[in-house]
Amino acid sequence: MKKILLVLFIVLISALPILSQPFTIFSENMGSIDVSSNTAISSHTGFQQYGIVNYSGASDVRITTASTGSGGNNIFLSNTGTANFNVSNINIDGASSMNLKFLIHKNTTAENGASLKINISIDGQTPVPLSFVSLNTGSGTTGWYPVSVDLSAYSGALLSIDFSNSSTANSNYFRIDDVQLISDTKLPIVFGNLKGFIKDQQLKIQWEMLQEENSRNFEIQVSDDGEHFKTIQTIASKALLVNSSQAISYDFTMDFQHAMGMLSIFGISILGIRMNRKNRILQIVINLIVIIAFVSCQKSNDINLLQKDKLFARVVHVDQFGKRMVSKTILISDSNH
Repeated sequence: MKKILLVLFIVLISALPILSQPFTIFSENMGSIDVSSNTAISSHTGFQQYGIVNYSGASDVRITTASTGSGGNNIFLSNTGTANFNVSNINIDGASSMNLKFLIHKNTTAENGASLKINISIDGQTPVPLSFVSLNTGSGTTGWYPVSVDLSAYSGALLSIDFSNSSTANSNYFRIDDVQLISDTKLPIVFGNLKGFIKDQQLKIQWEMLQEENSRNFEIQVSDDGEHFKTIQTIASKALLVNSSQAISYDFTMDFQHAMGMLSIFGISILGIRMNRKNRILQIVINLIVIIAFVSCQKSNDINLLQKDKLFARVVHVDQFGKRMVSKTILISDSNH
């Protein structure tokens, strides 16, 4: 009996590191290919998670003063008082006891890190400021520092992180590198790269799933304003037995005129319902006129609507229980022009 208990104890102790092992649910090293010159965030397509999350901000990517972590590229926050770096649409749905980690470089000995402001927003709510342990000051204290911020009090679906330099003091610059989010649990649904374009009058949307659990299907949605979306197609998940921990690629194609026609019907239908719920016949007639006019215009003039209007798209994952997870929103490009 004692031998059995001893064996069970050894097995349990051996399993503890595995059971308690944290998961990196987001990682950004600013790109593994060095930029050739200072590059604005909006122009940098080499981010590690480019195409998965959104990047913005009034700062740039530089190769100078490489970090003590991944080295290479880092974000340079100047002392204009308005320089910032924002990462949004980070999937945290299912995460627990999160921890934010990053490397920061300070350029002056007097700076203790107070000028670096960090704000997070979850699911579009009001940004919340974060604090971290003060950096060393005095002679020889310039350089890179690892920073860790406890986010265990926060949960939701989508996270936005904003780093900014509030200082205008001479030479008071900051650099940011190797941003990571750590969780005690892995995420059930993880989107990979997502892109959309029009080629040969066909609307094409391609995306990758890095993790799927209890997966059922995906809804392909489009919008002309980036806020109000219409589902134009539903496709089944490819995950074997509804679960997959391997990357799976998906490809959706629809005639562009058809997709835009469905979007037009959606808009006019809502307008008709709001104007007069009883007048269904008039609503149907208006919808038919819109479709005929739209298709005729496309066929006779071969007009590319994207020259005048914008088309947005996103993918919605739906699991076996009806829970929905929305991807980032992308702007459709026209590969014919």
